[in-house]
Amino acid sequence: MNFEDDERYQINIAICGAVSAGKSTLLNSLFVSQYSDMKIKRTTMTPQVYYENQKCSKSVNNEIKEANTLINKKLLEKGEKGEQVNIEDIKETTYTVPPVYNLVSLHPNVMLTVYDIPGLNDGTNNVYYEYLEKNFYKFDIILFIIDINSALNTSDEVKILENILEYSKRNLDNYNIHNKLIVLANKCDDMSFGEKGEFVLDDEFSEMYDQINKIVKQKVQKIFPSLEYSILPLASEDSYIYRMYDRDPEYDLDIKHVNKFGYYEYGKSRWNKLSDQAKKEKIKHLMKDIDIDDTLTLTGFNEFKKKLQVYLKPKEQYKYLLNHILYNINKLDNYKQIDIMEDVKIFYKYFERIKSLNNIFSINKFCKFTEVINKYFENYTEKIIKGYINIENDSLLNNTNIDVVLKIKDQLDEICMLFQANIPSIKALEMNQHITTSVNKVLVNDINSKTKPIKLAYDYFMKLFKYGYEITKEITFNFFTNNNMLKQNPKKIIEYFEDLEMKKLITFSDKVENIEKMLITIYNNGFRNTYIPENSINLMWASYLTDTFWHSQNSEYFSFDSGNANIPSVFLNLGIASKRNVVKYGFHNDPNLELIMKPEYNDYLELERYYLSLIDCGKTQKTKYHIEDTNIFIPSVQVNAIQIQDSNYSYDIQDANLSDDLDRELGLSNTKSRKKKGKKKK
Repeated sequence: MNFEDDERYQINIAICGAVSAGKSTLLNSLFVSQYSDMKIKRTTMTPQVYYENQKCSKSVNNEIKEANTLINKKLLEKGEKGEQVNIEDIKETTYTVPPVYNLVSLHPNVMLTVYDIPGLNDGTNNVYYEYLEKNFYKFDIILFIIDINSALNTSDEVKILENILEYSKRNLDNYNIHNKLIVLANKCDDMSFGEKGEFVLDDEFSEMYDQINKIVKQKVQKIFPSLEYSILPLASEDSYIYRMYDRDPEYDLDIKHVNKFGYYEYGKSRWNKLSDQAKKEKIKHLMKDIDIDDTLTLTGFNEFKKKLQVYLKPKEQYKYLLNHILYNINKLDNYKQIDIMEDVKIFYKYFERIKSLNNIFSINKFCKFTEVINKYFENYTEKIIKGYINIENDSLLNNTNIDVVLKIKDQLDEICMLFQANIPSIKALEMNQHITTSVNKVLVNDINSKTKPIKLAYDYFMKLFKYGYEITKEITFNFFTNNNMLKQNPKKIIEYFEDLEMKKLITFSDKVENIEKMLITIYNNGFRNTYIPENSINLMWASYLTDTFWHSQNSEYFSFDSGNANIPSVFLNLGIASKRNVVKYGFHNDPNLELIMKPEYNDYLELERYYLSLIDCGKTQKTKYHIEDTNIFIPSVQVNAIQIQDSNYSYDIQDANLSDDLDRELGLSNTKSRKKKGKKKK
């Protein structure tokens, strides 16, 4: 099992102090187990980390103690040889242990982790201070143990206190982590209560205790005035002895602890007369009559326990656990580069963790997370976005950077999708709106320029749709009359039309109208720069085939008896535009008329045939072109004059027979026209 902070819900308590202040004794008292040696000389040489685990066996005491003793022995020997102890030598030693005994009540999903840190005032080097500085971000509650006999009279003890205060302030300033500090004046044996229920120390201890209070208060006021802290007297060794016997009167304590208990409860003289076996029996008998609660109150443990419970209320538990998450996301700093998705994944990981944490404590807050992620995006805006976007007028600083800006926008889109539901005030949303407006301006301009490769123009068209931009008829027309679009195979052009209609980006009527405009554009350009291969034969065949095609459509509506034509205006426009090319390329005078038409020439009319199929389909769908009670559903014009003119060409409508002459000359006179659908004019 991985016991890192981001793998489980844990609250971290750090035990700090000078050498031989009683740190290991306090640790053993918390767990009611002898995990560490308790001697006057230094007993802890490496940081020891104890992870609570409900499933852990209680039989790990001896194993842990032996392991700690061995580690300490090796480092002590190294020091005795004059070898320098470095940071690599004091790597954390970790253990999985049963929960602390009868101490605090935590949420079932929350565990304690206790750090027993070696005495910091080791004169050989500063590796322990280095460890404390590097790892202080992990700690939630700091227990600073002071030997009341020294009472902060040494510079070492004062330095430790100052470091704790400075690192706690740094946690708040840099990571928004709120620490709590409990200063324990240890080794306050023989305490009693005064008339008001307060602790009463003997005169010497009382003076030392007052000195501790004074110095701590001064240092806190100077370094970190807003720190929440408490100062309490404690007899940690007595607390350890009574808690051990309360849990198991038969536990085999060290002889010094056995004798200390006996002296207190039975008297030194009588106790010393008992055999070892008699002492064991006497301990069990004495424990039956001891009020453990009163006893632990006199040792100061109950007051310490109460204060710890205050600092571990459900609301505080939530804060500590949130602290760990905030630290991890506060470290994220890839906002100096364009691609921030790795950071976003981490943000989302911890966002989900906060949601889970909220469920555990029945809280629905994302304020702190919002502050951190918004600060991140403020930095990203300053470092990256403003290098590409003018925020004031929502425009790109350089349109050639559109691809980079689109990548930024894709990231912000995903971020908004991930967080917007729970964090409506996320800065990424605001920045995304600026970028979207800026990008849309460029995309519209590029589509309207008709110069972009059609695949790119299509991608821009889809992006406008995705970004919620209103697609106007002008944009649609400019997309379909893109210079590159006109060069596409007719089948590909049709695919684009059908794709946009399927996506409901154009209506059926829009599709008909745009194909008509596209054909007019193609004819007016003389088929140049289109899907027709540019050589004289191809251009002449294209002009001939289209002229024949539209002549066959328009002739259905022409009355030779009256000389009038009730021709749909659309067909007439297309017919006129196509006939210009016959005149332009002088097809009937070309020396290559005897060439047999190639099969691929038939593809030249693919778009025209598709257009007519839409016209037929439109009759059924009753589009805007539909006219009631007539078979002609396209707006028609009456042509009474024999001659139709435009600015470039002049020709008679009866010259439409030119296509028939060409058919006969090429041996194509059997070509069938569409079935006549216009009403015969009376």
